[in-house]
Amino acid sequence: MVKLISIDPGIYKCGLLLVDLADDTISDGRIVLKEYVLDLLSLWHKENLIDQIIIGNGTSSDYWFQKLLENKYRSLYLSNEKNTTMRARFRYWEIWPPKKIFRFIPKSILLPADDLDPVAALVIVEDYLKRKLVWPSSRIIRTWPE
Repeated sequence: MVKLISIDPGIYKCGLLLVDLADDTISDGRIVLKEYVLDLLSLWHKENLIDQIIIGNGTSSDYWFQKLLENKYRSLYLSNEKNTTMRARFRYWEIWPPKKIFRFIPKSILLPADDLDPVAALVIVEDYLKRKLVWPSSRIIRTWPE
């Protein structure tokens, strides 16, 4: 199974997403503190055949691109991440629709319960692939390490 990783880079934390290209689904999505990013990438590389790493070209992308090259990661691609945080909010509500009375409130003013970094990584990779992916609703956003 070929997979790719999408990274929404940040200064203190990053959103990481593991995508299964065989069926266009999200295998895992994590919020990762800067000091643990390489550890999680290493773990995912050991467990999966990773074809590419897509990195959003915003905050600290130069740092992460260089850091991954130094650690022998190849097939790195920078992707435009303009407005991904705002778009991630709407994408979040598509994946996990609000319940009860909250579904009548405009999505633009609803705040998601989770940090949006992995969903921003989803928007980045969907833009790169030019197609929407499926995030199984049972797969919740978690921090790493737990």
